[in-house]
Amino acid sequence: MLVTAGLSLAAFGAGTQVRGRAASNNGNLPDFSGTPKEITESGGGWKYLPIDPQKAADDSYYYFADGACHYSSFRAIVTNVAKALLATGNKDDAMLAEHYLAFPFYMMVYGQAGLAFYGSLCGAINGCAAAISVFVPDRTDKFTMIQDINVYHEVTPLPIYAPKIDPCCGTGNMFLGEMPKTVANSILCHPTLDKWVKGTDYTFEGSARAERCNRLTSDIVIRTVRLLNEYHSVHPKKNENLMSLTPETQSCVECHSHAQGRYDVLTKMSCATCHSEPPTDRLCPRK
Repeated sequence: MLVTAGLSLAAFGAGTQVRGRAASNNGNLPDFSGTPKEITESGGGWKYLPIDPQKAADDSYYYFADGACHYSSFRAIVTNVAKALLATGNKDDAMLAEHYLAFPFYMMVYGQAGLAFYGSLCGAINGCAAAISVFVPDRTDKFTMIQDINVYHEVTPLPIYAPKIDPCCGTGNMFLGEMPKTVANSILCHPTLDKWVKGTDYTFEGSARAERCNRLTSDIVIRTVRLLNEYHSVHPKKNENLMSLTPETQSCVECHSHAQGRYDVLTKMSCATCHSEPPTDRLCPRK
């Protein structure tokens, strides 16, 4: 995989150097002046075409073994969009697809297990947020969509996704069908996994824990693709029915804000996961 990603990156750099060499003052430096505007930030983000959420989730499930959550989620979404572009038969779309597929996907392995096994932000959310960021140019829109997948991860019993079973030979996976679900109340890797392990008969060391993360990643991919499909169905269109912060978290955020004369917290994460909740009659003494 490292070799594949390296060759892809080299091909991407070589192609842009050839097109822009004449305009460059130093032929030894990469010149991206020939890159299609749709693939640059100044051009408004990468071009998106609707894709099948289930197909992207299935691809993410199988990519997981190569680089885990952050890598598999981002690669599945981007490669499926590239395939959709190739299917149009349009020359410009085919050139964009070539650039998408040349992305060095393996760089995304750094997000595994909450950022290089640091147990922080869930890699599935991280990878899907990256996909939203490149395909949604408007800053406000992309941030609200990323907030949606955060809340979805916090409040939804997961994992839901179950891999397809080949009617001939099976998937080769010992965990067929559904797996135990938990509500994470967090977007962080370590408390999420801790809660799942304590709610099941499995352990961190066993393969079941990795299978749970693999399936959960596919769940977040499905949610993300549905948001992207809706957003780009009639552009510009705001997503409808995006998930909001829970009332408990919203109360905490409002209390620790400028509006209440004190701004001492910068977060929208579920608070009660790590902090005890104040008595109901003291939710915000400054109100």
